[in-house]
Amino acid sequence: MLFQSEPIEAGRPAGVTLLACVMLVYAAVAIVYAALLVRGSIAMSSGAWLIGGGLEILGKWIFVLYAALHAACGIGLLRLNKWALRLSSLLLLWGLIQVTPAISSAVADSRIYAIVREGAQILWRVVALRYVWMGSTKDAFSPIEKPHPGNGS
Repeated sequence: MLFQSEPIEAGRPAGVTLLACVMLVYAAVAIVYAALLVRGSIAMSSGAWLIGGGLEILGKWIFVLYAALHAACGIGLLRLNKWALRLSSLLLLWGLIQVTPAISSAVADSRIYAIVREGAQILWRVVALRYVWMGSTKDAFSPIEKPHPGNGS
């Protein structure tokens, strides 16, 4: 019992599905921001929490790019494409980098709501990165080797 391995499930792990859904939600929110910017309904700075790093001043196209990257990642994760696993790592790392100035500013100004909001982003991204880098998660993206006919299998 102690040294028995867990049975490997065929199919997509639930954590990968959850991460893909989160990526698709980020993509949808970015598209909404882009559409609102086109209409002139909101200020560019209102999307800073999503894009971060001061990139929101680039206008609607940065939100479109952000949406495209996150949508591609989400769809790739759902299809268990190995490139999507790597892209998700990059997007999660970028999110950690972009949230650092925001949490620093929130702590310096004692803005509780901003500390909670940015802190939650840091926590979920670190947990997601840890999950993405786990061996069992990576194994789900490995192609299943089928026995070749003629080699006795």
